[in-house]
Amino acid sequence: MSTPPGDTFLVQGPAVENVVHWWESDPLYMADNPLGAVLADCGELDGSGEAIWIECVPPVAPELEEPVDEDDESSEPAPVVVTAEDLARLPISAGELVIQPPMDDASERWVAVNVETIAYSRAEAQRFTPTLLGQQVEVEVWPVEYVWNFHDPVAEALGEAAVYATADPGMPYPDHTFSHTYTQAVDETGISLLTRWVGQFRGPGTGGWQPIAGSAVTVSASPAFEVREFTPRLVDPSTLGP
Repeated sequence: MSTPPGDTFLVQGPAVENVVHWWESDPLYMADNPLGAVLADCGELDGSGEAIWIECVPPVAPELEEPVDEDDESSEPAPVVVTAEDLARLPISAGELVIQPPMDDASERWVAVNVETIAYSRAEAQRFTPTLLGQQVEVEVWPVEYVWNFHDPVAEALGEAAVYATADPGMPYPDHTFSHTYTQAVDETGISLLTRWVGQFRGPGTGGWQPIAGSAVTVSASPAFEVREFTPRLVDPSTLGP
């Protein structure tokens, strides 16, 4: 039987277990549906048990969702987020740690007792273009805190470690803003500097510069030097040479 939808076909009363359905462009075929489906899809049977003609109503095909093409290049990439861990992996240059008086000569690396030892940092803002999750982003970092340790054994013995935290990178003499004074001779010591960095990033989908949650740290150190003590003496000026 191949009756198109909207026409009629012959069935046998309410005892019929199988009915004809129309499905998309296929021919009419027998589908195992209970009689309730007949009443819903093909009108009501008259209950007489006689052979009757019933108009067939094609069922409504379910709406299918369009498949998502994960390789569709037209879709926008997910925004990249630069984390504190990403920041810590960047090759941030700690910047030069400078001490005055100068210590360019390895044989003359010393400072004097009771005289200011000046230190400052040349750390500067830096920019990087790492690739994260297959996308290139811009990252800008800058120093915000400097923690200086002058490793003064005398101060440490007194429970007063020579450690200073400041937002100031310092300046060279005579405009220096930061220094430490050793009060006793030390055979060998040095200065270390911990610099804390924060930053921001931008990339596809970020809508401009975004702050990075967290910070990164770099550590730098000076060459080892001696703290010398000098004893003043009165001399006859006439004994001094020209």
